[in-house]
Amino acid sequence: MTQNIKFQNIQVKECKSQNDAFEELCIQIFQYFGTKNGWENDSCFISKNGKGGDAGVEAYWKFDGDKEYAIQAKFFDKLDDPQWKQIDNSVNEALNKHPNLIKYYISIPLNRTDKKIKGKNSQLDKWDSYVRKWKENKNIEFIWWGQTELQSILLEDLDYNSGKIKYWFDKEALTLGFFNSHFKEVEDEAYPRYSSNDPNIETENKKQIIEITKPFNSIFKIMEVFSKLKKNHKSIKEEIHGTPYDKQYVAIETIINKVLVSIYDYLYNPNSYFDSDCTSMLSDVSNSLLEISYSIPVSDKSKNGNSKPSKEDKIKSSIKDFINNLGTIENFILSTNDQAYLLVGSAGQGKTHLLCDVLLESIRDREFIALLVLANYLKSKSLQDSILEKIKGFSDIKELLGALDSYASHKKQFALFIIDGINEWEECKRETILNEVKKLKSLIFEYKNIKLLISCRKEYLQDIFGEDKESEFHFLYHSGFGNNSLAALYSFCEHCNIKPPSAPLLSPDLSNPLILKTLCKAFSNSEFPKGISGIQKIFDICIEEVNNTISKRLDIDKGDTKVQKILEKIARLSYKNDGKSQISIIDVKSAIKDLDDSREWSKTLLFNIEKEGLLVATKNCIYLSYDRYKDYLISNFIIKDLPLLKTKKLNSLLTKTISLLNLTRLRKRLWKVRLVSKINTLNKQYSLSGVVDFLSISIPEKLGFELASLYKNKNKNKKLMTSSYEEILWDKIIYGFYNSLPQRELHPFVRPLPL
Repeated sequence: MTQNIKFQNIQVKECKSQNDAFEELCIQIFQYFGTKNGWENDSCFISKNGKGGDAGVEAYWKFDGDKEYAIQAKFFDKLDDPQWKQIDNSVNEALNKHPNLIKYYISIPLNRTDKKIKGKNSQLDKWDSYVRKWKENKNIEFIWWGQTELQSILLEDLDYNSGKIKYWFDKEALTLGFFNSHFKEVEDEAYPRYSSNDPNIETENKKQIIEITKPFNSIFKIMEVFSKLKKNHKSIKEEIHGTPYDKQYVAIETIINKVLVSIYDYLYNPNSYFDSDCTSMLSDVSNSLLEISYSIPVSDKSKNGNSKPSKEDKIKSSIKDFINNLGTIENFILSTNDQAYLLVGSAGQGKTHLLCDVLLESIRDREFIALLVLANYLKSKSLQDSILEKIKGFSDIKELLGALDSYASHKKQFALFIIDGINEWEECKRETILNEVKKLKSLIFEYKNIKLLISCRKEYLQDIFGEDKESEFHFLYHSGFGNNSLAALYSFCEHCNIKPPSAPLLSPDLSNPLILKTLCKAFSNSEFPKGISGIQKIFDICIEEVNNTISKRLDIDKGDTKVQKILEKIARLSYKNDGKSQISIIDVKSAIKDLDDSREWSKTLLFNIEKEGLLVATKNCIYLSYDRYKDYLISNFIIKDLPLLKTKKLNSLLTKTISLLNLTRLRKRLWKVRLVSKINTLNKQYSLSGVVDFLSISIPEKLGFELASLYKNKNKNKKLMTSSYEEILWDKIIYGFYNSLPQRELHPFVRPLPL
């Protein structure tokens, strides 16, 4: 880094001119200088730059007791009489408009000369002369910040300020072109999980994440609520005056006023945080006003239904409105006032898609700033080094963060620094990821205009973040398309030219963004399988897609269907373990050793299946990510294994089960006895009850009869009935798949269709 900063070479960036850019840089230096000298402990910083009519100051520190320190910046390339006149005008205006001013900094990108020209005063002499004039009416301290002084402040802590210098003097740093290139690189890495050509599905989580940055649209809505709050406050003061409840109100009025001032500062200063001392006051004010409201009796007019409200009714109504509006503002403050956030969701819920969409929105709308790093592309054991490898052009992490902070300060916006899928960081052991995250978080907290957002799969949350997660981060929970699942389904169908299903899909996993995208790719230019019976085809396609992807990645024959075989073996282990999802990793590796024998973990099928989101691998166990996958696989091998069982074994099973399950009325054919035994066992175990749903599909398709026909006893039929099984039967009725089913066997399960 050069030790000589040429302020005349400042970049315009997104300012209108070099003059505006220099003013903004001086504001940032003035804020940094004040923070470093402890001014923020009893004052607040106010920037007037860009607000028009700066009243002789670009920004100022307002201290308790109303005293002020202010700065004025002029981008001059010389100091002749016209320039001194401009400075003089600004000082006079500042003295008139800021009567509490006690320190005034004048920032010029030049050094004053001490060399005298014959018949003329030196620039230092002129400065001294003007200072004497300005002090005639008021004793104010005037401080000159020229080339040397400004450079000295920046270079004194070059480690911290290198980012400011990078942003303002490097032509390529954090330009619109930089962000466009950054998005394109992220989009390429995120494919196929994300593409900007995918349908844009609005979710609450997306709004929530963008709201973290306090964009104008969100602030504007809360400002409207704040305006109502002030009117409520005024109404309470007017209506309660002179009543017996006036003293109760006066006792809390000071706190209310402090809260209102803090809310105002938070809303009207975009890059600010809410005063932590006032956070608890929000609920205290509400509780105190509620006590006043409860102490006011309901008027006789209200009891008698008189339409004209009494004074007491008006007070209670104003208090109620105040509390409701304050609650809305409090929720906004609590959700946006942190600096570190953790986005949590299960596999395939679309966290990557969501965060890429947030990044794209930051470029399109320009209301906030974002940088995004995908953790599965981090190639170093150091998080900071890995980030610099992905976001090029910066010498160290502080230069990157400092530049981002300067850009955010300049734009009067927050910047989101996003790391997606921290659990996918392959180069770093999971037990050490938290330490790396804490180091980065500590650095980011030095830059108040940057907020950190990290996403992590829910299944790995405890392994990575342990017990510290609640205190370290503000949690956000992502559940895929959520309430917009149906809209997402139809949008993706339209996008892929697919005839949408005419009935809702059975499994909630199929509203999962990753699965839905896979299905739409598979059924492109055709249609979804009709009815619930097509669910097997849907799962087959999803697993086949993963098998093909992994086979290509590891250069193995996709025809070996190793992924399908491994998933089935894991499902068998789960079934033998009474349906419990989590299986010992030792047992899993032993069961699949003939299929997966690579010694390098990243080359194993297990690792790659986990990477595709179908498995979760923790320190000690492995389990399938989706319960419906597990149910589907178990139902498959139950049916597949039936013909392999010998009659002697089935006779033995029948003998054992007659006393327990009273199966004497079942058909004599032994493989049906086996099915009934299985189904009764499954229904007794909650973790396996979903398998029955898939058996109700597989049995008709593969064995040629309905599940209900296994039972002749009406009461037994009722025991079999579950809400999802009823759903399957109705689906068969809708699509005409029940024609061969005797009505007497169907009757116990279904109720008349609602009109």
